[in-house]
Amino acid sequence: MMTTSKTAFVSIALLCGLGFSVTACPASLDDRCANGACVATTSQADGGVDVVDGGGDSAIPVDPCVDTPTDPKCLNEGSALFVSAKADAAGADGSRLHPFKTIGAGLSAVNGARKRIYVCEGDYLEKVSVQATVSILGGLACEWMGKGANPRIAPAKGVALSIVKSTGVVVTDLSVEGSADPLVDGDSAIGVFVSESQGVLLRRVTVKAGAGTKGANGADGDISPNHAGGIAPSGLNTGTMAAAEAPSCGTCADTTFSVGGKGGASGGTGPLPGSATPAVGSDNSGGTVGGVCSAGNSGASGLAAAATAAATSPGSLKAAGWDSSPSAKKGANGNPGQGGGGGGSTAGNGGGSGGCGGCGGTGGSAGGNGGTSFALLSFGSAVSLEDSTLTASLGGAGGNGGKGQDGQLRGGPGNGACLGGVGGYGAGGGGGGGGAGGHSAAIAHSGAAPTPKNCTLKRGLGGDVGTGGTKGMSTGNAGATGTNGAKGLDAELLPL
Repeated sequence: MMTTSKTAFVSIALLCGLGFSVTACPASLDDRCANGACVATTSQADGGVDVVDGGGDSAIPVDPCVDTPTDPKCLNEGSALFVSAKADAAGADGSRLHPFKTIGAGLSAVNGARKRIYVCEGDYLEKVSVQATVSILGGLACEWMGKGANPRIAPAKGVALSIVKSTGVVVTDLSVEGSADPLVDGDSAIGVFVSESQGVLLRRVTVKAGAGTKGANGADGDISPNHAGGIAPSGLNTGTMAAAEAPSCGTCADTTFSVGGKGGASGGTGPLPGSATPAVGSDNSGGTVGGVCSAGNSGASGLAAAATAAATSPGSLKAAGWDSSPSAKKGANGNPGQGGGGGGSTAGNGGGSGGCGGCGGTGGSAGGNGGTSFALLSFGSAVSLEDSTLTASLGGAGGNGGKGQDGQLRGGPGNGACLGGVGGYGAGGGGGGGGAGGHSAAIAHSGAAPTPKNCTLKRGLGGDVGTGGTKGMSTGNAGATGTNGAKGLDAELLPL
């Protein structure tokens, strides 16, 4: 049995039962249930409820009717509300004869006097959100006396049971099933989520989390291309004494660009080198010596960036829940090739201009993270479990990174007295980083670890890695292949 770390508490109810004079003794069991503030229990050999210490200086009271749910005084409508999946929602008031049809309706009616909800056998296909002190007790037939099958909370998708910023919540004899949305990439399956809550007790519950879904694959660089044409513009020709002007190379989609070198003018005026932004290479113009010209030099090929990071984790736990936002990086774009140098001239004829450098390829997009599978997820909370079974399933695989776009081919030389130089090849885009596989854990937590007693914890398997995207090719410099994401972790108890 769990005990508090500071002070051992004696049940006031026990003292009352033994005949001691205690001012806070309630007049009846029902009063004790309704006014749980006077009840503080400790570990008992007779199966009494353990205190859950939320880290403060005093224990958090537990509704004693948790131990005697079928006592007629506990079933009193003055302190209890009733829910049946078979009920008619019309005219429901939460009484035993006219129970609410949904657990959510019962929770909306909780108040200072009535903060115990009986849920009889049946399927409750709803998301249940708890934000108040309440006991939710299952395991009864809908006649409210005999034992029945555990009610099943199983929404079609999403977190099945959330307990947020609440104190002294008890859930007994229920089955809870959380499922991912099969139509959403990287969606997680979570059975129970407890956030910023203290004194939460789950007893004789069965919690299952379905499989997480696969992360989205990253888009290929060709989907949002950095260049549309397969070949960059060629240099311009001249058949006169005038130099060929630099061609109109335009700007790549990522605002990088190249410039083909202007040709030399007749009479020996020197040609201009080509360039690129970002810069690459050196002076590559042609020469003019004594009336004998030389062609412009080729532009240097654009440089490829290093591989970008893949996802090392499928997400993070926050007060609002599990955040599986992609953390892998998009592949880097390749840089453009340098424009070819202008061609030299003779005494009677100008030179052709250099061809444009090819644009670099767009990097592939990152793969998304796979969805996780957590039976119980706890953030900054104190949670105890007794005699329960928690089962996680397969984590979703990470999405694959997209392929980098191939680098653009270089522009050809312009003709004149001497040819301009050809442009440089654009570098290939990098492949996108792969997404991480989703985790699988019976219990995952940030902050204090939940304390299971007589519980069965079953892990699934962590999701497979998302592979890095294929590099974009180039006759010059190919891009970098994307990095693989991390494999999802699996454990019975996983600290986050």
